[in-house]
Amino acid sequence: MNGWLDQENRVYIIFTIEEIQESLGCSRQKAVNLMAELDDQKGIGLIEKKRQGLGKPNLIFVKNFILEKAESIENTDDFQKSKNHTSGSMKNRIQEVPKLDCNNTNLIHTDFNDIDLNHIQSNHIFETDGKDMIQNRKHYERTIKDNIEYELTYQQKHTSKQDVGNIIDIMVDVCILPDDATIKVNGISMPIGIARERFMEITSMHIDYIIDSLKENPSDVRNIRSYLITTIFNAPTTLSQYYRAKVNHDFSSGAFYKGGDTCKSR
Repeated sequence: MNGWLDQENRVYIIFTIEEIQESLGCSRQKAVNLMAELDDQKGIGLIEKKRQGLGKPNLIFVKNFILEKAESIENTDDFQKSKNHTSGSMKNRIQEVPKLDCNNTNLIHTDFNDIDLNHIQSNHIFETDGKDMIQNRKHYERTIKDNIEYELTYQQKHTSKQDVGNIIDIMVDVCILPDDATIKVNGISMPIGIARERFMEITSMHIDYIIDSLKENPSDVRNIRSYLITTIFNAPTTLSQYYRAKVNHDFSSGAFYKGGDTCKSR
């Protein structure tokens, strides 16, 4: 990857699809999708691509952003409760998630409407160049896969590899955002650092819980990506309540007694 200035004195880089494949060890389609997520046509507008033609690689201009600072939360009680993971609204809320076909490869699509980014001056280089950004993404993807025991998780019969991959992609998208960005969780503008810390707590059990919830709980959700970010964030504090509620329901409905009398009271 090399850096130059164009005629307008704008810094650009050249980072080809092949270089991305080699750097990340991914397929060509995955590399193309990653670039699409970043560009100003299909993605969040972090980069601008300029075609050179004649078989030459695109020039890539990495734009400058002002990121919305973490608000001085007016409702400090709610924010502190969220931060300390003790909020009744967060701790006792069993997530209602949509019933979806988990074999659907369009379960989660790229939509950054839930991330507060205000784009300005496109002629200034961003703090991190394209290669650093991709390496950062690779780091978080590897860490998350280790945390959830990725190979074992998607091999389970009831878990789709595509769905696990989609959840990981969403988690990585959030984790790679700069520290002074914010993201809305439970309707509260949350500093990325807090969201990132919570996402690092996610294990294979939480992934099972998230996917089980998607399968079992029908609901109308307009922004599935934003809703899943909230569900993932809440998973460490809602998992036990969710399964406890299921067990209580099964006992009260007699589900444990069907198919045999061995557990019935005498």
